[in-house]
Amino acid sequence: MTVPAGIIAMWPGTNASIPAGWSRVTSLDGRYVKGAAAGQDPDQTGGAATHTHTDPGHSHGLGSHTHGGTTSGAESDTTAVVASGYTASANPHTHTAPTSGAQSASSSANAGTWNTASNDPPYRTVIFIQSDGAPDGFPDGGWAYWDNGAGLPANWSLVAAAQGKFLKGANAGGDGGSTGGGAHSHTAIAHGHSSIASHTHAGGTSSGPSATSPINSGGGAATSTHTHAVTFGATASGVSIGSATAADTSSDTYEPTWTKLAAIQNNSGDDDLQARHIGLWLGLLTAIPPGWLLCNGSNGTLDMRGRFPKGVSALGEIAATGGSGGHAHTSGGAHTHAQSHVHAQSFAAENTNGGGTASSPNHVANWHHTHADSNSAANATALDSGNQTAPSSADTQPPFRTVAFLRFDRALVVTLDAPAESEVLTSPTFLVEWSLAFNPPSSAPVQSDYRVVVYAADQMTVVYDSGQIASATQSHAVSGSYVVNNQTYYLQVEVTDEDQLFAISPLREVTTSWPPPATITGLTVTPVSSLPGLLVSWDAAEPTIDEAFVQYSVKRRRAAYTDAFGRAIAATTYVRIAVLDDIDGTVFTDHHTGSGVEHEYAVTWTANVSGDVLESEEQEPPVAGTVSWSGGYLHDPADPSVYTAVLVREAGVEQQQEQTTLRARGRREDTLFVGEGFQRAYEVTPANDPIRDRGAWDRLRAMLDRQFSGASYCLRIAYSGEVVFGRLESLRVQDRTALTQPAFKFSETHYEEAV
Repeated sequence: MTVPAGIIAMWPGTNASIPAGWSRVTSLDGRYVKGAAAGQDPDQTGGAATHTHTDPGHSHGLGSHTHGGTTSGAESDTTAVVASGYTASANPHTHTAPTSGAQSASSSANAGTWNTASNDPPYRTVIFIQSDGAPDGFPDGGWAYWDNGAGLPANWSLVAAAQGKFLKGANAGGDGGSTGGGAHSHTAIAHGHSSIASHTHAGGTSSGPSATSPINSGGGAATSTHTHAVTFGATASGVSIGSATAADTSSDTYEPTWTKLAAIQNNSGDDDLQARHIGLWLGLLTAIPPGWLLCNGSNGTLDMRGRFPKGVSALGEIAATGGSGGHAHTSGGAHTHAQSHVHAQSFAAENTNGGGTASSPNHVANWHHTHADSNSAANATALDSGNQTAPSSADTQPPFRTVAFLRFDRALVVTLDAPAESEVLTSPTFLVEWSLAFNPPSSAPVQSDYRVVVYAADQMTVVYDSGQIASATQSHAVSGSYVVNNQTYYLQVEVTDEDQLFAISPLREVTTSWPPPATITGLTVTPVSSLPGLLVSWDAAEPTIDEAFVQYSVKRRRAAYTDAFGRAIAATTYVRIAVLDDIDGTVFTDHHTGSGVEHEYAVTWTANVSGDVLESEEQEPPVAGTVSWSGGYLHDPADPSVYTAVLVREAGVEQQQEQTTLRARGRREDTLFVGEGFQRAYEVTPANDPIRDRGAWDRLRAMLDRQFSGASYCLRIAYSGEVVFGRLESLRVQDRTALTQPAFKFSETHYEEAV
């Protein structure tokens, strides 16, 4: 059974060693195969060589921290009010802010990024190869998939190199056999954060003034001891967060959605295809070859739609599923950042009284003032450790091309039953018979149509083609002149069943050898009078359907005899003395017999059989006959109705030049003349008294006259049994008994009696 054109298998070896009948599928170079989605034709691409992950955003905590106080700014008012309408200028002074209360915060969020990593799952490279329709199975050494967990097909083994792996097309022009893929991790790209979240620290009371005599007057100086309430702003400013790189992700193995199949290797030493072998298909779903089932979960198949095949380590794993469309990394990404920030600090207004009475010019009655705001001391507490995540990616499938997974279900097998191998055909009309079966065996196939082809010995030239015939009949008659005798031919039958499964029989060698037509029956030989002779009759020939009647051949030979010296003389060879082309003309009278000589006869017939003219066999034993008379007869060999009885006297032998080979027939013995030869001469006279029987004379004269139109004659002499062919010559008068009696000279000439 052949693998249909377009069915794809896997070749684990080199590009140079791809078997005959298979070619590389370049569109699968560098790609994995994935089952086409439900209802979609295969040959679609997708996936990518690499992937990354997107951190949705992360921030860092800032633990409990404080800010140290700083010196206040200048006073807001330098004039003090004193008693009795006096004023005085205040001495400049500052205050030190207190340390803030402790508070925690967090950084702003940022989406860190990761470097790319390969999408390859654990793989083993192969060369994907497709059939051209000629191979009788997957090639020896090639790989296919298998879905039967009960056992492996005969002469196939589980491929260790594919266990737990995905098969990937070798790079363009490359060889199979490399491995790779598996666990991977990602490294992070450095990043920072832009701000610290708003937070508030508790304030306090500042220190006393820095000047001990802050107020001066014309009458002296007065001290003014005072403080201010200090608050800290909620907004951090002067933020500085250093760049940091997150730790690598965890190393994890990603596998796309898979269903496990067994990758198996052909070790049979020849092409092999068995039921439940799985091949790949890039063609239309409507063009799936008959006998192959789409692996879509029906008809006992696995559902490989939308799934990658993964090799099993044991047959019990077949049909297991797993994998995912995307993946995440479970750990990694931890890091922290250095930071620094400050808060604004504010000093509340104060009424300062230096003491004394209001009437005292040296005493401050009232001084209401504030100080300019300033920033707190910076805090450089490191941010808390954070985690840059690598959440599940949307699609991290490796580069793929979709295929249809096809499982070989059954093959239609046609077996030629007749003719047998090396049979010798004995007729150009012959019956070709065949039988059908499924492999593996199941119900009986129902034939839809067939075609019978006959090839010449070169196995290429078509000498007969029945054409496609819609019929359930498992036989066909080849008739006509398509095959000829003594040749070698090759027969082949093509059959399609009702499910459109197609099968071609192996070539069947036959040879041809037509037997001769059937031997003529009913042969009889009977003497006849008037012009003496032997009447030969027989039953008409009965040609077969292949035989076209051509002619009868009447043959004669002299039977074996003992001569006058007691010698045994063998029978002569047959000479064909008559040809009759009418199938119903089954009688012939031989007037060339010798008196008292036994002749044997055979009648054959020839037939045209597919362009070859074949002759039937001669009767064995032959049929013999004898006829006797006295005197002699002279007659026209071509027209037996022209004859007369004569008396014959041998006149002598003459030596003459003869330029041809003479084969004299009907004599006592055959003679062969080459060059100068001897020929007999006879004197013939009418058998009856020419005076009393004027007709005898007239007949001789008429026969002489006929020679001017080319006639020649046969002279049969009773006393010697001779038959001589020749011509009548000069007429003369001979005195024998005082009566005038006419006489003729008869001279022997060459006459080819055989026809």
